[in-house]
Amino acid sequence: MTFSVIPVGHLPMPGPINITYPDTVGENEETKTALAHWNTGLQQWQLSSMTCGKALETDNGDKIKSAEVCKTWGDVVVDKINQTDKSVSYFSEETQFAVFIISNKVYNSPPVLTSDRFISIKEDEGTLQYQLEATDEEGDVIKFSLASQTYKLGKPLLFDDGILLYTPCTDCSGVETLTIILQEVQTNDDIPPASSETTIVITIIDSNDPPEIFLTQYGQSILSSDPTEPVLVYLEQKTIFNLNKWAEEFTAVIGAFDMEQQNLFMNLQKPLHGTLMFTDEKTTAPITLNCETAVNVVSEPCGNFSKPLPHNTDAVSWLYTTLFYNQSMNYSGFDLIKVYFSDSMNISSTVVTIQFILMESPCHNGGLCQRKWKP
Repeated sequence: MTFSVIPVGHLPMPGPINITYPDTVGENEETKTALAHWNTGLQQWQLSSMTCGKALETDNGDKIKSAEVCKTWGDVVVDKINQTDKSVSYFSEETQFAVFIISNKVYNSPPVLTSDRFISIKEDEGTLQYQLEATDEEGDVIKFSLASQTYKLGKPLLFDDGILLYTPCTDCSGVETLTIILQEVQTNDDIPPASSETTIVITIIDSNDPPEIFLTQYGQSILSSDPTEPVLVYLEQKTIFNLNKWAEEFTAVIGAFDMEQQNLFMNLQKPLHGTLMFTDEKTTAPITLNCETAVNVVSEPCGNFSKPLPHNTDAVSWLYTTLFYNQSMNYSGFDLIKVYFSDSMNISSTVVTIQFILMESPCHNGGLCQRKWKP
């Protein structure tokens, strides 16, 4: 409600004027009704009950209040003690009044996040580092923290100064939402620190992972830590006169798994001096728990093979088979095979090389060979 008061002939009043106005909210801790006026000289709204030197406001009951008003223009404040002094100038200017509902509490705005809420990182790209920024109307220092929640795709770490570190899990993609708490550091004990919550949306962009190749014997991986290093296999030369010394054929389980559950295809470079055979290919998840006490050379992968798996074995696609290598008769020297797997998007795994060293065996009739030099 607004209204104006104009003194007749713009003559100053001989003393304070009394203005009665409705009290729409009554007595409560949060808000109160107050009379205010526009001070043309200062160009601002002021509480009218304060124009006589101190608050002169009366609660008349029945939702009615009244206030004594003195000078409403300029910065001159009339002392109530001197109101009898005829030299004092009271209300004399046309003034606009308004009845406001005002808060009893000191206004303190909550912090507001100003940095972009939507960020992204590529799958398996590492750790995302992002600087959060916020502002506060009163210029208070702001501390950042994470709300308590469960994260499904990675691990976040947020420092007080707003530096956010987020590390997605291996081969994970999708959208992760983080709830961020912005908390004021209040230096005034009379003002409760304000806080607010907001969310940060992190998009982990999917990328096609290459198939992971494996090679096992007795359920254990026989690849080196660097799978590009050749797997060395030593075999005794196969001749007609040393039947009792022939090495058994080389046997191993070779295969791959793919995180995107795409179809897998085995690609092979055949040996020059031997023959290969394979059992039927399997596409079901192998048993990757602890190996049994007695496992044979063609047992499904188990034991140390399970260490590189980042997911449940049923969450990936599989292709594996048992490989048999038979060396050629009377040949000694080197032979090799190369194997890799590709997926539906023609993305290839590491190439695994199996290097066969076929050791010469010239001794006839069960004789024992002796080397020609001493180590």
